[in-house]
Amino acid sequence: MSRDAIYATTIALHDRIDAAIGPGKLYIGPPKDVGERKASLFLFNVVPNRDLRNVEHFRLPSGGTAPGEPARPVNALPVDLRYLISVARDSSSSSSPTAEPVELQTLGAIMLELHRDPVLQVNPANNDGQQTVRVTPEPYSIEELNRIWGMFPDDDYRTSVVYLASPVFLEDVPALGPPVLSRKLKQGILADPGDVPA
Repeated sequence: MSRDAIYATTIALHDRIDAAIGPGKLYIGPPKDVGERKASLFLFNVVPNRDLRNVEHFRLPSGGTAPGEPARPVNALPVDLRYLISVARDSSSSSSPTAEPVELQTLGAIMLELHRDPVLQVNPANNDGQQTVRVTPEPYSIEELNRIWGMFPDDDYRTSVVYLASPVFLEDVPALGPPVLSRKLKQGILADPGDVPA
């Protein structure tokens, strides 16, 4: 996966959650801009993975290589992505001091879906291989969540959870030629039999 790894991971996570709560119901971006959607997916933290940053990363050969060719090392930066997933209240009941049943059901559906299958198969836009990314909930205290929500001082707090997507590899993959579609063997020119000594 190349420089679009962060984007491709975000889209894969969006599609997984969107399938659980209904098409078009998840917004990618800050929770204050959710509009009429049910929830938001906000990437708020990107850091290098400390455990993998000094470990050599290998990639299986792509199309155009010989069958059975071993994986080759690539220059890659492993990163951890942290997402804030927030559920939105129904605009008609925004004045209620308590959480609405629909809001809590949406949160439950999201968490159950990510618990049921926490592995994302991420496909980059350039079709240069597939990457497996694991999504796990992170226990954030009220104080830590308040610091995140401090980025939106004019917005009311919404019920939120934090998920970690890791590892995501930003790979420096050299460009390869197109795959071999057919091979032709060229025969050499035979010497004139009359010139060959007996």
